[in-house]
Amino acid sequence: MTIYVSNQEVKQRLERGESVNIIDVRNPDEVKKGMIPGAKNIPLTELESRIGELDKDEAYIFV
Repeated sequence: MTIYVSNQEVKQRLERGESVNIIDVRNPDEVKKGMIPGAKNIPLTELESRIGELDKDEAYIFV
């Protein structure tokens, strides 16, 4: 199931200290410019081969 959340909602969740699983799908050069604290970087080009790193029972936010 796919649910879309706004940037503002993600920000509010982080500010409330909620546990949020964020996957940053940008390439390494883009990540060097900054990343959401606590996010995990899995470049979009690698996502299919690395999908096993994600827990299927967890919810994730992809940015």
